[in-house]
Amino acid sequence: METITNKAFRDESVVVDDKSFAGCSFVDVILVYSGGVLPAFVNCSFDDVALQFEGTAANTLRFLGGLSANGFPAAVENISNTVRGTK
Repeated sequence: METITNKAFRDESVVVDDKSFAGCSFVDVILVYSGGVLPAFVNCSFDDVALQFEGTAANTLRFLGGLSANGFPAAVENISNTVRGTK
């Protein structure tokens, strides 16, 4: 895993797969996740950040959207609650 320390990201897309960020700032950026090794963020700040999912991460979201639209919204809600830590 690549570690990036004390870097300021501004007005750019940042691929986050297989990276650890420590003490970084993210301003007006797009965080891009493709379903690889989960990134880590320690003592980072975020301002006006968007998320973009590609590859297998995007496929997973499309799968969940399809489940929700085709008779399994409760299952998708349970997954969402698990992600949020509310269940």
